[in-house]
Amino acid sequence: MASVYDKIDAKFSFNGDFIPGRDGDIGDTSSDQIQSLIQEIQSVVNSSLGDWLEHPSYGAGLDDFIGEANTKDTSEQIKIRIFDSLVANNVVKKEDLSVVTIPVGPNSIMAIVRVRAQSTPNNSLEQALIAVSMVFDYNEKGVLFLEEA
Repeated sequence: MASVYDKIDAKFSFNGDFIPGRDGDIGDTSSDQIQSLIQEIQSVVNSSLGDWLEHPSYGAGLDDFIGEANTKDTSEQIKIRIFDSLVANNVVKKEDLSVVTIPVGPNSIMAIVRVRAQSTPNNSLEQALIAVSMVFDYNEKGVLFLEEA
């Protein structure tokens, strides 16, 4: 059975900018608590080790792959790095997580992070699966997320 990942957190864009609430204050994920999981996946995948002073091991460190060839082996290493960083940072339980990588260009891959999660009255899940899709370019630092949290 899938786990419950509902949590209330400040609401921010995939670029890390806070999103204001209806009252003009900093918004939060209380109206759809599964958004906090999506935001945390995006933060871990887009962070390098050492970016967070309080949590130096928080992050996937995909910038380690900048300049690497877009091979099946490198794609597999990125898949493992994303999976391991999400599990090690207690974002997702390993039994609920799958990561798929697909080459989409000579210098880029798409990664799709899928999480089995329970639908609850506090989240918007209609199915027990969420997906966060992103593109990583071997020539540039950063990850392009294909949908916003």
